[in-house]
Amino acid sequence: MFNNNTVPREITRYLKYILILLIGIGISACGGGNSGGDAAASGDDAGGGSTGSGTGGDSTAEYNKRISETILDFDNNGQMDARFDYLYYPDGRLQMVTYTYIGDGTTDLYNPFYVASTRRADSELSYDANGNLSGYKITIDNGDIINDAVFTYNGSQLIRSDTTVTASGRSFLLVGQMSYENGLPSQFNLTSAGTPFLGYTFTYNADNQIVGSVKTSIDLVVVDTATYEWNMDGSLDKITHINSNGTWEEDLTYSNGLLQSRDFTSTLPRGTNATWLFTYKDGFPLRTDYDLNRDGSIDATETVTMENGPCTPVYFNIPEDMSGTGVDGKPNSPNGIAWCG
Repeated sequence: MFNNNTVPREITRYLKYILILLIGIGISACGGGNSGGDAAASGDDAGGGSTGSGTGGDSTAEYNKRISETILDFDNNGQMDARFDYLYYPDGRLQMVTYTYIGDGTTDLYNPFYVASTRRADSELSYDANGNLSGYKITIDNGDIINDAVFTYNGSQLIRSDTTVTASGRSFLLVGQMSYENGLPSQFNLTSAGTPFLGYTFTYNADNQIVGSVKTSIDLVVVDTATYEWNMDGSLDKITHINSNGTWEEDLTYSNGLLQSRDFTSTLPRGTNATWLFTYKDGFPLRTDYDLNRDGSIDATETVTMENGPCTPVYFNIPEDMSGTGVDGKPNSPNGIAWCG
């Protein structure tokens, strides 16, 4: 185990890798809205959301279309730079997502899933008898980094996550505990060897929509505050983050109940200004175009291929800020890393 003096720095570094891979998997694996990662677009180093946030999905497969692969072109030259491949259990639940970076020999203009050393990552999901996500394991670069999480529930409410992170032959355990008020997550605290690491508190409006979150560090210092604004139809309109390094904002626009664009504006030192533009076919996600610097040019693309087959949602019903996986932009639809629509 790491000693207490080295844990925060090591945990932050490795959780950043895990979080960014989670963001990539955030693409809907079962046709529907589109999800992406706020941390990647803003350049924020927020970690911790990858330690687990699952709640049970439906017990039976309800949909007959799902994503089989996602092709990523990080310089919009028509050549593949990376891909996600999806594997499903017979009942339609997502079993594994494999990320492979190939590279086309040219410099990537914009890679929202960027991890400098990662060529391949396998994400494995497992479920309990109630359909709750019971395990989530990410193996990066053939075992160089392993994030193995086990989730504990009270009914369908996540109450604890135990995540073992192994890197460079060393392992440490992160324990996450979620508390609730009026059925809504109110606090999530991460500890390592009994020592506080990160804490989150959440506040809601009368409609049970999250309106604020506060993240504190190991020494209980506030490191990030976020506010959320909502449209009348229940869709998320805007997120604003403020910390000691600057701010970043995300503005969302919709058409006919589908998320059309996400505009990111950042003053953070490593922040990125970008617009994500979404295209659908018959209500299913088809393509995402990425406009770096918001100058009207398309710098990277993401294209999904749908296939016929059972698809059962995997919901992650926790506040968007902590999960880092964004929302699908549909009113009354839970945020999550994979769902059907």
